[in-house]
Amino acid sequence: MSNVQESSMEYEWMWYYVRKDTENEICNICDEKYDLCHIQCLEQHINEDHSDIPNKSEKRPFSILGNGGVKCNHCSQIYMPSLNPSVEMQNHMTQKHKLNNDIANELKNWVNDQLHSIQKCEACEKFEKLNIFNVIVHLYRIHDVTVPPKFIPTGLKDCTWMWYYLRSDTTNEICNICNKQYNTISHRFNMIRLFLNPSLKTQNHLTKIHKLNDDIANKLKIWVNQQLGIIKKCETCKQFEKFDIFSLMVHLHRMHDVTVPPEFIPTDLKDCMWMWYYLRSNTEKEICNICHDTYINAHHCSISGHFSYSHSKSYICLEKYRTCTLTKTNGVKCNFCPRIYMPSMIPGMHTQKHLRNLHELNEDITNEIKIWVNQQLDKIKKCETCEKLDIFNLMGHLYTIHGVIVPSKFIPTDFKDCAWMWYYLRSDTTNEICNICNKQCNTISPRFTVSPLFLNPSLEMQNHLTKIHELNEDIAINSKSG
Repeated sequence: MSNVQESSMEYEWMWYYVRKDTENEICNICDEKYDLCHIQCLEQHINEDHSDIPNKSEKRPFSILGNGGVKCNHCSQIYMPSLNPSVEMQNHMTQKHKLNNDIANELKNWVNDQLHSIQKCEACEKFEKLNIFNVIVHLYRIHDVTVPPKFIPTGLKDCTWMWYYLRSDTTNEICNICNKQYNTISHRFNMIRLFLNPSLKTQNHLTKIHKLNDDIANKLKIWVNQQLGIIKKCETCKQFEKFDIFSLMVHLHRMHDVTVPPEFIPTDLKDCMWMWYYLRSNTEKEICNICHDTYINAHHCSISGHFSYSHSKSYICLEKYRTCTLTKTNGVKCNFCPRIYMPSMIPGMHTQKHLRNLHELNEDITNEIKIWVNQQLDKIKKCETCEKLDIFNLMGHLYTIHGVIVPSKFIPTDFKDCAWMWYYLRSDTTNEICNICNKQCNTISPRFTVSPLFLNPSLEMQNHLTKIHELNEDIAINSKSG
């Protein structure tokens, strides 16, 4: 004998804010969970009618039927899904979020008005008629529709600033700082649920792992906009969206040599920021300014790892097809799924090992160099180039152009001293030029608008002097003394 629970439509408006899976009602506002109403009824039935059964405490004392109902495992009792949410969810909506039927219906009318006003995207068409709260979030996040304050539920901690550090694809929220991902898709939907706030797991990740908060995020936003007002913008600058604040900060640091104040560097990143004094990068490589060794950019490494892990069974021949595509904002998108990796603030692991192990560099040495370089700049008569170079290149520039002697402790290990070659060379803003035969080597880096002047000439010019003109340090020193 089955017991079909009758329900009125009194609380149907709550489904504008609630979703459910096979066992739970879940609040779309704050992700709070409660057992489905008919499951609660069944559990009450077991406690009252089967109190004498020893194993009634089994983890799942019911079976889910094909029609969504649940059947008691100890008798033939069946409970069917209710049109209304559970009493707990009703209390949650009315007391915690201060919602009622009037607000919900007014919201529904407002949402439908907005959908008539905007140019709909594909996602707009996929929301179900009860997905009102998810539609309002979608309108806000994707179509920049301003939501009237009366429609923002109480008890909703405003974590929208977190999107400055996050991106999302069709299944995940992804941290732009460390590329950690959290699956946030509900199996009830065929598309991403876009919340005003990220999921609780993502919120905890940003606040606990990276030690971020609303105050830091908003100060960062102001600072980024100030820098954009100062620099000469490039094409990429214009392609970031309004929430891409952290990615814009990375772009300013990596491509425009803007120094980022320490307060804006999330935890887990500070340790390697100094390495960029010795590095430059293009869209695919990190390049050592000391010895010109190259390594794949950190975000390219990440997408390679993603491909190996997630698409290892692909039947496509990787020699014929690229596994990723460069985005407009210098991120890389997987060609086999929606996953995107953005440029990282820190170099890749191989580059880090290269600087630490081969050149024996560390943050203390780097900070000491920075202080020394700034002291020398105060003493010399600066040229135009002085204003355009970063720390390591400035040290080389001070030596080669201004004749400043560099203390030996600042010369990285495994750095072959080829400074004697400048006896036979000169340089302009783009080239190293051989004084013997006027051979020119272009030494400009795509990252700079002027040539980075190293302590040593480029490898190409080193080979030119040693192989074509058969010169070495002894010949140079003897020639100078003679």
